[in-house]
Amino acid sequence: MSAPATAPSAVAVYRRLLRYAWPHRGMYLLGVLGMLMYSASQGVIIWCVKLFVQGDSALLRQHPEQLLFQLPLAVIGLFVLRGLGDYMANYFPGWVGRQVIRTLRGQLFAHYMRLPTAYYDRESSAAMLTRLTYNIELVAQATTNSMTVLIRDSITIVGLVTYIFYLNWQLSAFAMLAAPLIAFLVRN
Repeated sequence: MSAPATAPSAVAVYRRLLRYAWPHRGMYLLGVLGMLMYSASQGVIIWCVKLFVQGDSALLRQHPEQLLFQLPLAVIGLFVLRGLGDYMANYFPGWVGRQVIRTLRGQLFAHYMRLPTAYYDRESSAAMLTRLTYNIELVAQATTNSMTVLIRDSITIVGLVTYIFYLNWQLSAFAMLAAPLIAFLVRN
């Protein structure tokens, strides 16, 4: 009796999946640029909100009429930057995902063509078709979407944490130290 086959680790499987996306890394990097633009717009929005909530900034006191003219243009520009960044962050990684799907489907179809006829007698055509359409779609989503979420959210978190430390490092450090304790209390 032979030993049961062990499943490969998640890291090994993911590394194998990323090899399919690697030839398209330039397009994915354009998506990362979009993620940076999107995350930067979040930081600028927070800075603008702080500027107007405080209301006593030097910029507001020195040039209110100039600010009232420039503010609508800045808001439009900010949302164009945010929208363009969001579009790039979704389109380019999605394009890479479609290329991964195309490659995987081509390889699976080529594999199907080399299989012996006895395999087709044993396997249902619905299961084989599901592998070719639905399962490959899920695999490609795992390849690109998880990296997109990881990069976009990491950039946003690092930027916003840096900004709160810039505003008040003592309060930020206390909040960072208290957060695990609060999370533990809420969980239990």
